[in-house]
Amino acid sequence: MVVDNKRGFTLLELLAVLVILAALATIAISIFANKSEEAKTQSNNVNVQEIQKVAQSYEWDQDVTVDPATFYGEINETHPLITNGNLKEEVKNPWVE
Repeated sequence: MVVDNKRGFTLLELLAVLVILAALATIAISIFANKSEEAKTQSNNVNVQEIQKVAQSYEWDQDVTVDPATFYGEINETHPLITNGNLKEEVKNPWVE
């Protein structure tokens, strides 16, 4: 004897839909999580570049001579901004190794 149930979905159909939605959510979350890290890295790179530009302007304004082995705007432990106490430490991007 077959019972005709026209009122809703079967449990198997609901489970199949849930599995598909879970797979799509997993893919979407991994993609967005990766984009977030890329955005953080790019933002910090821009911040480091801006600090280096300010350091370069400081060097030019104060007529500071830098170590010939470094470029203008490159901040290391011997840079006047650090030795004068304007910066606490060398500027580095925490997301770049």
